[in-house]
Amino acid sequence: MDVNDHVYKGRLPQRLGNRDLMMTERFLTTNGFEAPNSYYRGTRPITGCFCTQGIDCVNVYASPHRAGAGDHRYWIMDFDAKSVLGAGYPHLVRPKGRRLKCVVKRTRVAYLRRLRKLTERHRMYSKMKALHDASDSVSPRQLKIAMNKWDRENTEHKISAEENCNQFKNDYIEFSPQTNIWIKRRDLYKQLRSINARRKLGKEVNVTHFARSCVVADIQDPFSLSDREIGNRIEACKARLRDLKSVAPMLRIEHLRDCIHRAKERGDMKAVVRIRQILRNEKLRRRWGGVHKSTKPRRGGAPTSIKVKLPTGDVQYDTREDIEEQAGRRLTDRFQLARDAPICNGALFDEFGYLGDTTSTKAILEGTYEFPPEMDEHTRLLCEEAHRIFSLKSTEEISNYVSSDDFQYFWQHADEFIQSSYSHIHFGHYKAIAHDRYLSALEASKLSLAATTGIPMDRWGSALTVLLEKEFGNIYLEKMRAICLLEADFNWLNKLIFAKRMMDQAYDNGLVPVEQFARRGVQASHGVLCKVLFCDMMRALHEMAGIPSVDLGNCYDAVAHPIASIALQAFQVPLTTIVLSLSVLQTMTFFLRTGYGVSTSGYGGTRSDPTFGLGQGNGMAPSGFSAVSSLMIGAFQRLGHASDFSGAWSGLLFCLAAIIYVDDTDLLLRSKSRDLTLDQFFDDCQTAVTDWGQIVLATGGYLKAGKCFWYMMSWKWVNGVPQLRTLRQIPKYKMTIPQKNGLPASIPLRDVGDAEETLGVWSCPKGDFGVHIEKKMEVGHLWVERLRRNKCPAADGWLGFRYSLIPKVTYGFAAITIDPDALEHAFQKLYRDVLSPLRVNENITKFYRMAPKRVMGLGMPNPGIKMLAYKLHLLQTEWNQPTSAGHMLRQSLEVFQMETGLSTNIIEADYDRYETLATGGWWKQFWCLCHRYDVQFQLGRKCLIPLLRVGDKAIMDLICSTDLFSQSAWRSINRVRKYKGLHSLANIVLCDGRTVDPWVLTTEGSDSSRVFSVEKPTRADFSTFHRAITFLTSPTHRLPAALGAYVNKPHRRDIWFISEDRKHLFRNTSPSSYVQYTRDENARSTRFSMTFLNPIEMQGQHSMKTRASVQCEDDDSVVRVHSVADTYSPPLHRRSFLERVRAEPNQTLWRTFVTDGDGSWIYESLLSNNLVMMSDGAYEPLLAEDVCSCAAVVMCLRTGNKASLTWVEQSDRVSADNYRAEILGGIALQMLVKVA
Repeated sequence: MDVNDHVYKGRLPQRLGNRDLMMTERFLTTNGFEAPNSYYRGTRPITGCFCTQGIDCVNVYASPHRAGAGDHRYWIMDFDAKSVLGAGYPHLVRPKGRRLKCVVKRTRVAYLRRLRKLTERHRMYSKMKALHDASDSVSPRQLKIAMNKWDRENTEHKISAEENCNQFKNDYIEFSPQTNIWIKRRDLYKQLRSINARRKLGKEVNVTHFARSCVVADIQDPFSLSDREIGNRIEACKARLRDLKSVAPMLRIEHLRDCIHRAKERGDMKAVVRIRQILRNEKLRRRWGGVHKSTKPRRGGAPTSIKVKLPTGDVQYDTREDIEEQAGRRLTDRFQLARDAPICNGALFDEFGYLGDTTSTKAILEGTYEFPPEMDEHTRLLCEEAHRIFSLKSTEEISNYVSSDDFQYFWQHADEFIQSSYSHIHFGHYKAIAHDRYLSALEASKLSLAATTGIPMDRWGSALTVLLEKEFGNIYLEKMRAICLLEADFNWLNKLIFAKRMMDQAYDNGLVPVEQFARRGVQASHGVLCKVLFCDMMRALHEMAGIPSVDLGNCYDAVAHPIASIALQAFQVPLTTIVLSLSVLQTMTFFLRTGYGVSTSGYGGTRSDPTFGLGQGNGMAPSGFSAVSSLMIGAFQRLGHASDFSGAWSGLLFCLAAIIYVDDTDLLLRSKSRDLTLDQFFDDCQTAVTDWGQIVLATGGYLKAGKCFWYMMSWKWVNGVPQLRTLRQIPKYKMTIPQKNGLPASIPLRDVGDAEETLGVWSCPKGDFGVHIEKKMEVGHLWVERLRRNKCPAADGWLGFRYSLIPKVTYGFAAITIDPDALEHAFQKLYRDVLSPLRVNENITKFYRMAPKRVMGLGMPNPGIKMLAYKLHLLQTEWNQPTSAGHMLRQSLEVFQMETGLSTNIIEADYDRYETLATGGWWKQFWCLCHRYDVQFQLGRKCLIPLLRVGDKAIMDLICSTDLFSQSAWRSINRVRKYKGLHSLANIVLCDGRTVDPWVLTTEGSDSSRVFSVEKPTRADFSTFHRAITFLTSPTHRLPAALGAYVNKPHRRDIWFISEDRKHLFRNTSPSSYVQYTRDENARSTRFSMTFLNPIEMQGQHSMKTRASVQCEDDDSVVRVHSVADTYSPPLHRRSFLERVRAEPNQTLWRTFVTDGDGSWIYESLLSNNLVMMSDGAYEPLLAEDVCSCAAVVMCLRTGNKASLTWVEQSDRVSADNYRAEILGGIALQMLVKVA
């Protein structure tokens, strides 16, 4: 250290040498003289190294001045490691390597040859056939004994086949002929030394094979060498290998290229393809290995010590026995958490047992079970939901038969390097067997027997629990990840029946709730998107909302097996298969793997004291939890806790109660009425959270209080402008969640601007994602710092930058919203930081950083364009899809359109001019990005707000088209427009289409069926709005020209109707009653007025279709009709195919369309499953490098009718390729089907 004082006479050195510390300066004690001056201009030694007693310093070296960087000497010190770290190093035991590797065809063939031979010799297939034949005639106990005897013999055959299929090789140097000859010579010399030693002992040795090997390796007269000469030659071989190690990769590449050349000469093109694949894989492995080594943080491995939190403090355990005892005890407690579920205790346990295989379960599914009055309410709801799901599904059970095709399809595509199996029968065994039809059938037969009889193999009852550090250096046991490695064949059987067949049927029947985001085709970012869009809509509508984040604890490990059994049976899984899987888990013995190796004693459950949970690493855990969570979500919705959405102008209904991704849960609670007070809404939120917590407890799980929190979105209005209340402005509500001990735990209320991490994205209800960008930039700068500290070739650094760093920092771009300028500023700082490690001048301008490579730029991605691309891809894949993201995108777009009030495609409008009309959110930022980068985004006619009458126009379109009103006035007019529920001119005029309805000029609120935001306009807002109405009409409040007939259904409530003969007037008072008036023939009538009187209350509904605008007297006994208009009646006939083609917006796409007949046969053959569709693309760069073409053809198998569509597209040299042409063909085919 640099003490800035004399290192031997200063105050600090003297203090360090006192008797309480007894530290000595090691340069003096090691070399026998004082250290020289450290600073090149100094005269005194100011740098030294002080150590406590017992630290042995062997050597100390101080360099000359200017020998290194800086103006001080650098020091090199050599310490004895044992004196510093101690002698008790833990001996790390690594897992045994595998001889069988299916990627090497030679070893796979040798393994199969040996296994097939053993199987046939021991008549394993005949024995299995006998077991199948006897399965119905012998007792389950006898069958189990026979099955396990067969399985043990089969396991021994597999282990024997692996032992004889290959030899372990040392890969410390890459293989090539040049390195191989020296390795062989070294090994032969070692073998020669062993032969000489055995001969000296008088033993006979057959050296025939050895002599031939020496001739091949060019070792002359080996038996004349002395032991000393042999040792010298071994060392020479080792030295030569060390010299070759640096050039071994190049020698390896040259060797593979020679192999390709020889394969071409003999015409073996398959070998050429395989060798090229080896070259490519090894090149990528080397490059990515360097990138990962340079940029990835150290990974936590198997622990050699653990810490446990106790009431008295933290205790650390370092010995193997202590670690295994503590880990086993606490993991057993974790697996028994679900035993607290109400269904596992009391009278319910007597009825359902541990496996849920009783008659009571069958009665629940069939709906005949009589719930006892003392039964837990939330358990009853789960059971009722199970009955509902069971009644929706077909009566056909899911098949538990395993075919050899099932076996081969999965295992031939499986990753053989996945760890599994305490018995050492790993994935590689089954992957190799899948290449043999005979052995595959044998394995499938074994699994079918177990699945249909419900009798498991004893081997399946042992599992390996791998204890890993989640974070490097964090050795607290509760912070470690415990991965359960089951037997590979048992795990695959679970995947086949539960994850594949059960979930396929569940998806086909629509039984997986949209709230579950851990499902096929759905990404975690879609859950974030739905939460973002929910908050956007609440901010645009100014409604109260609550978002409790209530994460589950121990998720898969805290599921009660009776509930799991009921859920799986509701999904039509055979009971024998459920009992098979759950019984194995309940009595499984877990062996622990730590840094000391695999434990000799295990932990687990018994039949009388079982362990629960689904098991981390179990193939049925995700699908089993999906089945249980389906019951949970259904029960939650039965209690009325769900946010109902109705399309703001379309009326499309959608319900979303929560966002659930495995254990991460966010409840979406929306105010059920706009008249609720804050206290009433909090009570609703608390009820919902309590019910959800009780439902979770009923399944055996619990809510982890340390990870739970909640937001409340509530509003206040300042001069008519809505503002979200901050945490200080909200009463100090105390929300609680139920716990297993019966005592509720409080969870904190977060400010709407405080971001929290959910599914990898930092978000808040306010819509500010600045924190997320900051966190991602921290990740990026840390990646760059690691790259800078470690030597990595620039080309590999660029590889890591494009395909490792950029995906990290752009995660969540499809869901988040942020100002493009702030986003670009953050990324430019990151780009500047990364340029130096990538061997580029960091002062290069922004243009050349992001310019494409073809114009000599670096090609760094533009973050704004990258974000826009993510959002466009999201819209292309999710729009109009029956997913949560698809529904929420449609719902939020309609709210966005109603908020702005424009009837045209707002995304194509001038953002700088109209952005003041919209609240910040996902759609507004998408609009901003499209405008910023000049991207044309078109919405179909069905996605635009429909106008009501011929000649109708949107109010805000007319207001904003003139410069008479300022943008501040626009906001005032828009505020009153939404308050009154108006959109177009048809809303403000009477039935004559010209006269302004007097109600429009009042301060009364909306009576529209469309969804408008909550507004509280001021007097000034009303005054501005009245001026706008006068501007749109005239001083007499009449339009210059009358609107035409209705072309769409009005969204204001229809109350008054008149008969066709104009003699009776009708007023709707309720869905089942109305009041009828009779025309006063004696009253004086004009062209614009008719008088009706004598109201009579009538029951039922009238059939009148003509709307009327009226003026009532005070007591409603006399009514004067101002004007009438026929209501809109939609056309009853379907347009023809050619009419729909002509209605398409881009007619240039249909110029080459040819069809037999009128094209109506396409729709008919599609419904009858007789339509054959085909598309193809073409790209010929020799003819044109920037042109793609495609064709799409459809044909009816029954009639033989054909239709075709061809396109030719000119783009640019970069975009045009075969892939683009194929995509165009697919799009053309989809357009044909869509129009049909």
